[in-house]
Amino acid sequence: MNGHSHPGGHPAVHGMLIFGEGPFYLSHLPMFHPPHDLQLIIEGTFDGAGHPGDLYRRDRAETGEKVYTWVPTAFVLQDLLSPSPGKARMTGRIFRGHFERGGVPISREVGCAVSRVIHSHPLAAAGPRDPHPRYVLFGEPGRAFAAHMISGAPDFDQVTGVDIAPPAARPVIAEVMDHANDAAGRLQPDGRVRVTTDAGHVTVQCLDEIYLETGDLSE
Repeated sequence: MNGHSHPGGHPAVHGMLIFGEGPFYLSHLPMFHPPHDLQLIIEGTFDGAGHPGDLYRRDRAETGEKVYTWVPTAFVLQDLLSPSPGKARMTGRIFRGHFERGGVPISREVGCAVSRVIHSHPLAAAGPRDPHPRYVLFGEPGRAFAAHMISGAPDFDQVTGVDIAPPAARPVIAEVMDHANDAAGRLQPDGRVRVTTDAGHVTVQCLDEIYLETGDLSE
């Protein structure tokens, strides 16, 4: 499921969307310029003082907030793709809301270890644009997600909770053949569409949109 990624890179702060309640998923908030030009979705575990995973779940339940973000200390993003022991790990803080748009930190500096990479591929503003929306479908039985695959500019980043019938046993890429690949043609809350995957046709129902971003990927 992993796409090809460019090696190397420079240390930077790579904010990520946090979603799911067990397992936890993190989606890098990308842009089309280095060092943020990589779409990356990982499964991870939080550790450290105060049981940060429990803190995140409790805060979500109490506030009803959908957007939570992870703000790690500067590191090389491509290190999360490395099989070297100890490199696929970050330290940082959990924010309620978008950390650059009024988000509030709810944790001290804690750790996050990468359990597995769900999907990754490099981004290029001048790259070809997919004619129809494509999504990575993944998750656990009863709680699945769809993440829009970003192609050329302008594009959008979207993560939504979905119901998949039949359930996907592994992450798959789905194409919504009869939709335009723009924000207006994205999976819509309470919408149900039939999509094409490498495993055959499945029906995807969008349950709740967790995150949508267009401005950071406009050019």
